[in-house]
Amino acid sequence: MFFLSFFATNRDLMSPWVISCCMFILSCLFIVPNVGNWNVDLSFKTVITICLGLLSFGFGEITVRRLYKTKLAYHDYKISRKSNEKIPAIPINIHNAILILSIIFMSIVTYFYYKQVLNIAYAAGYSPSSSLPMLRFARIATTSLDEFATNKILGQFVIISYSYTYLMLFVLLYNLIYTKFQKKYLLYIIPIIIYLIQIILTGGRTQFIYLVSSAFLISVILYRFKNGEKNDKNIKYIKIGLLTFVLMLLVFYLLGSYTGKTAKLNLFDTLSIYTGSSVVALDHFLKNPGNSSDFFGGSTLFGFYDILRIFDSDIPKLLKQAEFVGLGNYETNVYTSYMRYIKDFSFLGFVIIEIFLGLFYSALYLNLKIANKPSVNLIIYVIIFQAIIECSIEERFFMNVLSLGYFIRIFYLILLYIWLVKPKLQNNNIHQKSTVDSSL
Repeated sequence: MFFLSFFATNRDLMSPWVISCCMFILSCLFIVPNVGNWNVDLSFKTVITICLGLLSFGFGEITVRRLYKTKLAYHDYKISRKSNEKIPAIPINIHNAILILSIIFMSIVTYFYYKQVLNIAYAAGYSPSSSLPMLRFARIATTSLDEFATNKILGQFVIISYSYTYLMLFVLLYNLIYTKFQKKYLLYIIPIIIYLIQIILTGGRTQFIYLVSSAFLISVILYRFKNGEKNDKNIKYIKIGLLTFVLMLLVFYLLGSYTGKTAKLNLFDTLSIYTGSSVVALDHFLKNPGNSSDFFGGSTLFGFYDILRIFDSDIPKLLKQAEFVGLGNYETNVYTSYMRYIKDFSFLGFVIIEIFLGLFYSALYLNLKIANKPSVNLIIYVIIFQAIIECSIEERFFMNVLSLGYFIRIFYLILLYIWLVKPKLQNNNIHQKSTVDSSL
């Protein structure tokens, strides 16, 4: 499936279809050494289901590529005609006062967020003498109980911190790739570090994965914008990607010590459960589907029901967590993204959704490729790309991307981009165009 996607997309390693195949390869690689421990016996139906899902996604991507064939050909022609002369770019310089004020703002938000998490942990039974970490109590309370109220204004400030962090990540990587390093760039790193503390306070680790994968995607795409798209760079991208992945997994495991999640599991077992158990759980589901939800899309459309609840308080809050299944001495409740689609919409709905996702993500990706210049669209793309990063683990498109929380995140991001970055990128484009014209 990987080689089919790789050559069908003209050896484009950044293709959403190619990355989807890579994610399932990764999950399956972690199954192999655990076949005996987990009593794995994948059915033929599971293999066919995964192939069907990837082929359906690929059908969507190939359809978009066929529709964009003329634009892609023109894009390739422009790249081939592009002058080899390196035109110096102007760095995106945010005013020092804004950078310092934003650091102060995020620090204050993080402090009050810590106090809120601590109060939730105390309400859930935590004490300084507890054997489990404070974040473990807070995580249990927020995921299993609804009685702990949170500060809505503080929640919005945390979301603003999220949007600002991704904007600073984009600015930092743009400056490092297009210009030379300056000491001032360290001020762009501090908000990212503060945001990492906020991630730890959530008790979860997936946002860390999204941040690291976003940094990798932004770097590669910006590098392509600057130097053109050359397939001979694929090996370089693979090396950087593997190094990034290994470091990410190590930090992912270490972060678990703050929440008590890795207290009983070693590094390999932790990574195996988080990356490989989903495919085995999908196999369990396909063998014993169980009953469907009482609500249409009850295992998938959480974002839609959250919005409806704003207008009708009688609509109950749906439980996002799936049932646990046993894997030898372990348990898991992630089933890949496919399980929720099949459970809610049948196999036909599953195929239609995968085709739609292939159309959607490929259209976004190819529009970035054709535009061939940095913009807020790149940041939005990497933020919502988490649905592809976790396709072999858990469903994220309907649960996260199509949610009110993510719409608000993107809204804040666009406002911050228009205020802080867009004018500077426009000036940079004007400078580069005038430089080209004068050289001609």
